[in-house]
Amino acid sequence: VFPNADEKIYRTGDETRYRGLKLIVGEMNMYTETEVEKIYPEAKKINEISEDENVKNYIIAKIILENDTDETIKFEKFGSVTNWVIETCMNGNGMDYFLFLTLNTSYSGLFTSGMKQEILLPFFIVEDWATYDELKQDNKKIIFSLYPTKSYILYEGEEK
Repeated sequence: VFPNADEKIYRTGDETRYRGLKLIVGEMNMYTETEVEKIYPEAKKINEISEDENVKNYIIAKIILENDTDETIKFEKFGSVTNWVIETCMNGNGMDYFLFLTLNTSYSGLFTSGMKQEILLPFFIVEDWATYDELKQDNKKIIFSLYPTKSYILYEGEEK
């Protein structure tokens, strides 16, 4: 009954719009659990509190959101970047919300006119689902819109 969604793909350096804001796609980095805990010590505390025994590999993408309008824009409950998901290696996962809050202490979802904010988007994939090497080789899609247009940030995997 409904047509398939059109796809819009964005890569590092591309600009688009998200909920009225200018979105600039930044770099993406991958880390083992040990590496992410060294770079972001708060991650170790979060992992200890959660008591999750699964080994994780992290994908942390950087974006910039800028309010280039004269209006104040506020993300409501379902409009926030914290609802974005990642697809890779035939798996998907939502954002690590507690690590997101730790890495983005000034994020409130409220953007006044002229405000520009760099945001880190932390995702993890459990090692049992996909190894670090598999993640490096596979494409990663960070999806921020599903229908009527499937819009996502694409980070291409490394050559095998």
